[in-house]
Amino acid sequence: MSRSRINPDIEVKVLQACRRRCALCCYLNNDYQEKEGQIAHLNKKRDDNSFENLTFLCLRHHSIFDSTTSQHKNYTQAEIRTYKDKLTAHFESNRGFNYKKDEQEDIFSICFDGVNDFAFVDLCKPIQLSDLLIKIKFKISNRKYGGTLLSLQNGEYGNVLAVNYKFNDGEGDESDLKIYLNDRLSGEMRIHASLPVDNSWNTLTMTAEKKFISIKNNDCRTYTYGSFGNIQISRIELANYNYHKKIWRPLAGSFASVLVKDHSKNNVLYNFLFEHGREYFQKLPDNQDIVFINTGVRAAFEYEPEV
Repeated sequence: MSRSRINPDIEVKVLQACRRRCALCCYLNNDYQEKEGQIAHLNKKRDDNSFENLTFLCLRHHSIFDSTTSQHKNYTQAEIRTYKDKLTAHFESNRGFNYKKDEQEDIFSICFDGVNDFAFVDLCKPIQLSDLLIKIKFKISNRKYGGTLLSLQNGEYGNVLAVNYKFNDGEGDESDLKIYLNDRLSGEMRIHASLPVDNSWNTLTMTAEKKFISIKNNDCRTYTYGSFGNIQISRIELANYNYHKKIWRPLAGSFASVLVKDHSKNNVLYNFLFEHGREYFQKLPDNQDIVFINTGVRAAFEYEPEV
């Protein structure tokens, strides 16, 4: 049967609805990574190019779905449609993921519950760590539980840098942020520095250069030294340690803004402004670049408590 051309507007709508995520990968394998794939016809009628009949599948799942076999039960149209609708609803609802207003400061923030919520950005093009500047306005929601505020990841090494919140339950009530860096000789993450954290809103600024990384929280700054010129960052994760490796260290916190910049070119890569409210954020051109996840299934992850 000849295949009629899909209307370009409908094609864009299909791809945007799922952010190039395969619904079967998401709900069968808990894999929300962007995939190389194709648009599949759910009813297998290639001349039915309606939005309702089309979905994006990775190459592997599309090949299996289109195959004819009596050896095993194939994916059904109803099954994939259910996953498609669930994934579309997930992205639509999470454009305003857990918004909350701080009446005292008169700002909005996006909130992570410390159990199932986090967010990530897969960079369109990996960036040298030594060119990266990240600025986050945040507040710890539950100070008695630690978790990861920020992690920078590389496909080869995994986590390169992580900023973890640590609650000190000994004498006094002072808590702090622990900065971990990957020791590429051992492959382990080691503490390199600490910074105090306030009860109210904090502003964390990380600036990396070839021979050092400067991390400042409010008025306190620390430096860590090393060779950072040849390390590339491909993913930024907020409120969790490493979703791709299924290492789950969630943070109960609120984020008012996240700025990601290539300081070597003075080029803003992402500027997620949650502080002006849901409607404002939805109008931002880069609001589609951040993926919000609510796993709902804690058991799917290896939980690693703060060290």
